[in-house]
Amino acid sequence: MDVSAPMRLTSRRLRKLGARLASRLRWQLARRAASTGVPGLVSVIVPVHNRAGLLIEAVESVLAQTYRAFEVIVVDDGSTDDTVAAATQLASGHPQVRLVRIAHTGRVGLVREAGRRVARGEFLQYLDSDDLIAPRKLELLVRALHEQPWCDIAYCATRRYAIGGSRCDAPVEDTGIAHGRMLPDFLARRFWYTSTPIYRRWLCDAAGAWGDYENWEDYEMDMRMAVLGARLCHRPELLTDVRDHGGERKSAGDVRFKWLGLRMVYCHGRRAGIAHDDPHMRAFLHHVYWLERECEACGYPQEADQCRRILRGDCACPDPPLRRRWLLG
Repeated sequence: MDVSAPMRLTSRRLRKLGARLASRLRWQLARRAASTGVPGLVSVIVPVHNRAGLLIEAVESVLAQTYRAFEVIVVDDGSTDDTVAAATQLASGHPQVRLVRIAHTGRVGLVREAGRRVARGEFLQYLDSDDLIAPRKLELLVRALHEQPWCDIAYCATRRYAIGGSRCDAPVEDTGIAHGRMLPDFLARRFWYTSTPIYRRWLCDAAGAWGDYENWEDYEMDMRMAVLGARLCHRPELLTDVRDHGGERKSAGDVRFKWLGLRMVYCHGRRAGIAHDDPHMRAFLHHVYWLERECEACGYPQEADQCRRILRGDCACPDPPLRRRWLLG
């Protein structure tokens, strides 16, 4: 009889229990340490680069909100067309809109971070400049967070379609499913798009600055919040539109650098106590596998090797860019 099998099973259960307890402790410490912002105010942060027409539509969707306690922070990433003029006109006509200009970075995480640093709200909504929110989104999600004060992130059903194409009123990804917690399922599949949720300010501050990644920066940020033990509440209404178009999405990036964000997501999963051979981790590693093949096909052997190190589980995990790094172990 193999007596080691039950011992291995018990050991795995103990590790999972320890990870849950550590996550709960981090959540409590982070909530006590972080600021809360102006009560009731929602800061909507819109990163943009050379996208005047879509920017106007995105900001107008915020200005049409039934919930009026909001500010719109447009962060221009060194645009060279008429985007700055469009944003300036929006700001001059609406006192709730302000423009922040930075030198071009090409890193959407850094652009969002410039907005987060000046945001004053109790809640944060990141809205990509090609997306829209429904008129009652802020009202319904803020209400959900008020009614469930133990929750840290509110998200809603989201649809995705091409501009000018037909719209299917069906939620995409997991935005139509109510989840109470993020891990371990969030590692296997990101529940939402960046424009879908609204976050409590304290959680964003505790998670720290956005990472300087070409891609996967939003997944990496959400995983930091997941490791902190963030709790979720859900609204089933379709309240966010993610729109595809002929231009490049602001979150697109160079294939050579995509492994950096994926490595951090992997490391956050390991910090949360998710083993390399866990089914949720294996599902996540499919992204790494396909990136490794893409790097090989594009002639980037060093980047492909970095992907293989993640797949083997022997990659070095750098410290996350946290406000308080000890919160994530």
